[in-house]
Amino acid sequence: MSNTERYRAQHAEILRLASDLKRHLSAATLAADAGPARSILSELSGKLLMHLAAEDNVFYPQMLRSADAKTRELTRRFVAEMHPISDAFKQYAVRWSNARTIQANAESFVRETQRIIQVLGERIRREHVELYSLADSLSV
Repeated sequence: MSNTERYRAQHAEILRLASDLKRHLSAATLAADAGPARSILSELSGKLLMHLAAEDNVFYPQMLRSADAKTRELTRRFVAEMHPISDAFKQYAVRWSNARTIQANAESFVRETQRIIQVLGERIRREHVELYSLADSLSV
C-alpha cells in the first residue's frame, strides 16, 4: 500500500461528488428545485472537510518531519496554499447552506460552484503530481 493510497481514494470520491454536483448546475433547474444539488453539496462538504483534517493532522505533519529539506519546503508551500482554498470552500458551503438560498440565487450559485470545483480539481491534480508522488517515493 502506498503512503497516499487513502488520500488518493478520498480525492476520487471528492471528484466524483463534484462531478455529480456539476450535473445539477442549471440555473433554471436550481430555481425550481435546489434540493438535489444541496444534498450533493452537503456530502461533498463533509467528505472534503474530513479529508482536509486527515491531511492537516496526519499527512502534512509526516511530510514535515522528512529528513529531506526539499520535501519539507514543498509540503510547507502546499500547506500555505491550501489555507485560502479551504477557507474559501468553507465560506462557500456556509453561503449555500440551504436549498432556498440556492433557488433564490441560482445563477450566482452556478458561477461560484463552477469556480470552486475548478480550484479543487486543480489542487487535487497538483497534489497527485507533485506532493503525493514524492510521498510515495519516500518511506514516510
